[in-house]
Amino acid sequence: MDLEQELANHAELKQCLKEALSRQNSLDADAVSRDDRCQLGQWLHSHAKGAYGGLGILQTCISRHAMLHREAGQIARLINQRRFQDAARALDDDALDVAISAAASSIHLLRQAIGEDKPESA
Repeated sequence: MDLEQELANHAELKQCLKEALSRQNSLDADAVSRDDRCQLGQWLHSHAKGAYGGLGILQTCISRHAMLHREAGQIARLINQRRFQDAARALDDDALDVAISAAASSIHLLRQAIGEDKPESA
């Protein structure tokens, strides 16, 4: 699993939502809301649970990743309901950015815990 690429994909989610809003395109809000449909979510809920289930940071990763998908799903629903001003306000709000940042920081901590990401020496 290329965790860095998956983090980049999730960071692009906000841009995808902005594009859908600007084009007034519908999204699969249920799929966007599900944290077990993307590659990262599938990995977290299967391989990572089996291999790293004893690490406390794994549950943090799972819950923060789920929070990211919930926030994105709420915005997708607003777009689908044609509540474009509300969707724009939600995109301008910090909730999605905070969720993306929280998920990324927990994944970085998981990578350190499993030895895939060595912190640089000072």
